Amino acid sequence: MQEKRNSRSRKTWQQRKGDKTRVLIINAVVQCIFDLGYANISTVNIAKQAGVSRGSMQNYFPHRFDLIYATVRHLRLKRLRLLEDQERPLFGCDKQTLIEKSVDTYWQHLHSPSIIAFNELRTAARTDHQLKDIFALTKIEINRGRQTEIEINPPGLMLSEESLMAILLTKYLLERMAINGSKDFHVYRKVLRLLKSQLHKMLDVETDSIREGIDETCKPTP
Repeated sequence: MQEKRNSRSRKTWQQRKGDKTRVLIINAVVQCIFDLGYANISTVNIAKQAGVSRGSMQNYFPHRFDLIYATVRHLRLKRLRLLEDQERPLFGCDKQTLIEKSVDTYWQHLHSPSIIAFNELRTAARTDHQLKDIFALTKIEINRGRQTEIEINPPGLMLSEESLMAILLTKYLLERMAINGSKDFHVYRKVLRLLKSQLHKMLDVETDSIREGIDETCKPTP
């Protein structure tokens, strides 16, 4: 931590300004993907969103590959930080609360603009070979040094074959629901209750009732 502070203090004013501009441009890409969809973004609308000229933007990201690589890397790191922040309050919860709040937390997590943009890019990567390569490269870079590639890892839940299957079920089901983007909130509520009930059985949790955890803030984004 001290080394990072010293490194920042050694940067010149011009370098710090450049770092801020890079972040500004990357955030503009994310916002444009969220607003317009990946297929519709261009250097023109990104530069306009960032409040910089196209020439200035190309000074920082000479090629589209550089810009999208930086954006995907940024979103991967942001996803991990968001999950860590959202899971922190779950430390010390009993197992039933841990399971149910983890489901609610991840569902809410999937509806933040950054995660919607990330999933938009991930979907596009199925047919965009360059984007597919970027996802593979950034995954290797981000996961280097991490003990596990599991993104959802509720604190206090021992990793076993059963808990791993429970995590994967939660991840794949909620991500697919979020990508589909149905506006029927009552259907989502029923599916989340069913998921929690199944997780209780998989992880051998005895419970008489499933607590309602989702509210208006967890509704799918229109």
